[in-house]
Amino acid sequence: MRGGGRGSFLLFGLAFAALVGAAAAVAVASAGFLASLATLRLSVGLSALAAVLAIASLLLPRR
Repeated sequence: MRGGGRGSFLLFGLAFAALVGAAAAVAVASAGFLASLATLRLSVGLSALAAVLAIASLLLPRR
C-alpha cells in the first residue's frame, strides 16, 4: 500500500454512480416538466446514498 492511504475506491465508485443516477433522475423529471414527484424523490434518495457512500469511503481503511 503506497503512503498508507485510507479509503475504499469501490465505495467511492458506487457513490459516484449514485450521484450520476441522481442527476439522470433530475434530468428525466425536468424533461417531463415535473409531472411526477417520484423521480424527484428518487433523485433525493440517490443523492443521500451518494453522500453516505462517499463519507464511508473516506472512513473505511483500504485493504
